[in-house]
Amino acid sequence: MSVPEAEYQQMFAKFVVKVEEADTQATPANQNIPIGLEGVDPTPGLLLWAVNLQSSLEDTKRRREAHIQAMYDQLEGLWKRLGVAEANMDGFVEAHRGSTEETVQEYEDELERMLELKRERMSTFVDSAREEIMKLWNDLMIGEEERADFAPFADGKFFQSNLGSHVDTIL
Repeated sequence: MSVPEAEYQQMFAKFVVKVEEADTQATPANQNIPIGLEGVDPTPGLLLWAVNLQSSLEDTKRRREAHIQAMYDQLEGLWKRLGVAEANMDGFVEAHRGSTEETVQEYEDELERMLELKRERMSTFVDSAREEIMKLWNDLMIGEEERADFAPFADGKFFQSNLGSHVDTIL
């Protein structure tokens, strides 16, 4: 790390401390210099460093948010198929807002937990999927003849007997 960058990081650390202190104290409303920037000379090097840092942090935030969204999309389906109550789903999302590393880790842990639960309760998962298919068939007004064309679904014995051989490939 170069000397100017180390100085910039020290300035930034002092700035963060002063801003956090100001949040807990009353500050004058008509202050000309922003809190934490007293005595800081905005050199071109410092400004470029700040812009690059902001860009890097925004990229990190976008990547984390995209990762969290992808995990949520998987979780939502798993939660519904495994019968997790709406209140519990909403509670998890509410308790894990933001894009911090801790939030990402909580989503990763929950996804792993749900995948493990899915493996343990595959028959419940399959029954839930079958119910969803039947609901869709009803919504789409699919007749009995068309439903019978899907033999593995119509013949529960065939489906259950072959489930074991396919579980490993599904997971």
